[in-house]
Amino acid sequence: MKNVFYIFLLFLVACNSSRIVNSNGYLVLDNINIVDVINGGIIENQTLVIKDSLIVFIGTNWNSPSNSKINRIAGSGKYLIPGLWDMHFHLSWEKGNDTLLFPALFANGITGIRDMGGDLVIQNKIKTNKIRPEIYGAGPIIDGNPPVMYDFSIPVDSRTILPNLLDSITKLGADFIKTYSLIKKTELQEIA
Repeated sequence: MKNVFYIFLLFLVACNSSRIVNSNGYLVLDNINIVDVINGGIIENQTLVIKDSLIVFIGTNWNSPSNSKINRIAGSGKYLIPGLWDMHFHLSWEKGNDTLLFPALFANGITGIRDMGGDLVIQNKIKTNKIRPEIYGAGPIIDGNPPVMYDFSIPVDSRTILPNLLDSITKLGADFIKTYSLIKKTELQEIA
């Protein structure tokens, strides 16, 4: 895509613009074309202002505060879109995936991922990175016994004390629970 400018804003806003602009300053994108995903269209020649990693103004007549540090980026002929989400991602299956995959995610406008199963120790460590996409992760997959995948699954059956298991996974940092195809109906109903 020619002249797509979203990468700068996505990277700065999603990751931490404080490295670019201190808390007393502003990042201003002048004359940027904004893709309006709500109404379907382009809002042309807008000024977008970021302060402390938050968008504080979108419009045409921004009056900058006096004595403020301002870092301006020319957006003429470029476009800005909201950050995209990858809703089925496996980030925490292996150590080092963050350094391998984050540049590709950001380069494609992805600022959030839903990690659909993996190691919570790896996931929690990745979540401490300052520059990263937003991450919601399941941790280990709950499956029947035997499971489809042994690596990152917890097999359950009628002997499993499911409330304790779910509490443990949640306490270890899971944002949601993922079940898999071999789980029996009775265990699935108890999880629900």
